[in-house]
Amino acid sequence: MSLTIIGLGPGPADYLTVKAHRLLQAATEVHVRTRHHPALRELGNLSLVAYDDATELEKIAAPLLALDREQRVLYAVPGHPTEDASARYLASAGSEQGLAVEVVAAPGLRQAAMAALGGGSDGSGAQGFTASC
Repeated sequence: MSLTIIGLGPGPADYLTVKAHRLLQAATEVHVRTRHHPALRELGNLSLVAYDDATELEKIAAPLLALDREQRVLYAVPGHPTEDASARYLASAGSEQGLAVEVVAAPGLRQAAMAALGGGSDGSGAQGFTASC
């Protein structure tokens, strides 16, 4: 089994990477930290297994790690995967079991908040820009 942890970004599906969008659309089943995320609503007909009521990390990780070793498991979380305790725990537990763990990043909730407040992502209040060719 391979485990792919997908960041859903801080809001609408516009924040998803192309890779995350492609993986979610192609999946037969997606495990999610919460089904109440704008990107999931926008993507529509996804078969979701949600862990909204899980309060202990083990209650999320155990069923995912017990799935068929032949399938690819997708676990999606709000924001960037490193901002979510369940994603970090699952990645660590999966690696310890010898699973191939892939993380598909997305903008984090912190970065979105700083941008909305007009500050730099480092908390300095500095404005920045990027250029692309």
